[in-house]
Order: sequence, then C-alpha cells, then structure tokens
Amino acid sequence: MFDLPVGQGPVHITLLMGPKLARPVPAEVTEALLSAQITATAGERSGFQLAFDLTKNGIISRRLLPEGFFDPKTRLIVTVNVRGTPAVLFDGLVVRQEVGASNRPGHSTLTVTGEDLTLLMDLEERTARYPNLPPSERALAILRRYSDYGIRPDVYTEKVAQPPHQDLRVHYQTGTDLQYVTELARANGYTFYLEPGPNPGQSAARWGPEVRLGIRQHALNVNMDAQSTVDQMTFAYDGTAREEPQARWQDPGTRQSTLLPQPPISP
Repeated sequence: MFDLPVGQGPVHITLLMGPKLARPVPAEVTEALLSAQITATAGERSGFQLAFDLTKNGIISRRLLPEGFFDPKTRLIVTVNVRGTPAVLFDGLVVRQEVGASNRPGHSTLTVTGEDLTLLMDLEERTARYPNLPPSERALAILRRYSDYGIRPDVYTEKVAQPPHQDLRVHYQTGTDLQYVTELARANGYTFYLEPGPNPGQSAARWGPEVRLGIRQHALNVNMDAQSTVDQMTFAYDGTAREEPQARWQDPGTRQSTLLPQPPISP
C-alpha cells in the first residue's frame, strides 16, 4: 500500500490477485508498482494497465513471473481508499503481460494489461435453448453461471410483457453469453454492464434501465491550482445519436400488423 497525493488527501491502493479467489499480493509487489491506469467506458468493456519495476533480483523476476503469477486469465482487483472511504475500482482478468528489459538499472519493467469480468462471458460461443422463458428470465439464467466469481445478477423485468409460448416460438442463443445478454437488453430498451463492489470479489451484473441518477460525489475541479482534482475534462454532445424504437404486433390469423404504444423506459 502506498500514498499518492490527489487533491488534498492521499489515495491508498490495494492489489488482490489469484486464479479465481483473489488475495492481497505480497508487499514486494505493491512496492514495485510504478503506475496504475484504469479505463472505464460506457457501453464498452473496461480495462486496466499496471506497470511494475522489474528489478533483476526482485521477487517478481525471480519467483512470481516464472511461476505464472501474472499469467493471462489471472484475476486482479484494484481497491482504493480515499480519505477513509474504501471502494472497489476494478475487478477483471489479466489478458497480456509485457516485459521491457533494459541495460540501465531501474529501467526494466513488467506491464500487465487486462479487461473487466465481462471477458468471462465472451470467451465461449454456445447454442442454448430457452423454452417458455421471457427475456429477463433468460438473462438471469445466463448470469447465474458466473456466481463463482462473485457476480450477483441485478435483473429487472422487461417493461413490455412478453408471455412465452413454446408452441408459437422457442428462443435460441447462438453466440457468447455476453453477446446474447447484451442483445436481449438492447431489444428491451435496457443496458447491461458489470459494476464492481461493494466489497472486493463482488460485482453486480445490471440488466435493466440505464441509471441516470447516482450518489453525490466530490466535485471535479480543473484549472484551480491546488484545489484541482483532475488534469483535464472534455464534454461533447451528439444530437444524431438518439434512437427511438418502434414495435409492431402481427396477428397470426389475419397477418395484420399493429403499431404498439411506446411505454416510458426511463427509470
């Protein structure tokens, strides 16, 4: 654990790693950490990149790296403690490791790159059959497969009722779990994403309306000298990105289609 001056107080960073159940890393690993970069993007998979000092006789190069401590698919959790308030910043899997060797002392580094736990849902393509299950029940059945990683399903019932009837139609999944769950969410005006926390090793898999309101946070200050808490902020608005879905129902007997009223889908 170490301190980095951010704003008016330090940030304490803790690393946990393991094959599935992550545990605190040895103190030598934390002390060798040079930088930590976390990327969180709405609508896309989040990622991380950690850089470590690769000392010639250090524990990383001597024992941990040869033993596979940083191998791909290793789970990595980053927690932060800001002014006494703990939070899980990231929970994901290692996908790449890169060693940069140098003749200059102190310039050899190990860079570890990874992605969040949705990667687990995107590794295997499968064909599955879901008779008599509405979209929310299908999403719930899929998300329960990943309970071993502490993923807790947070599934909302669809706004437009879709009573299943296997005599008329049986729903099939073709592709990865992530592709199918995301497709179901989009078809119902919902979003799907993982939210790490509240405790290390736990995540909430939200399948439901987009959350537009959250817990009040500390102000983001830029260009305020010692009071600044961020280096740069950029805002943009794209007026062409909005979508308005429409749905029609077709009578099997008459083949006549009717435009369904659009219910409010915001929370």
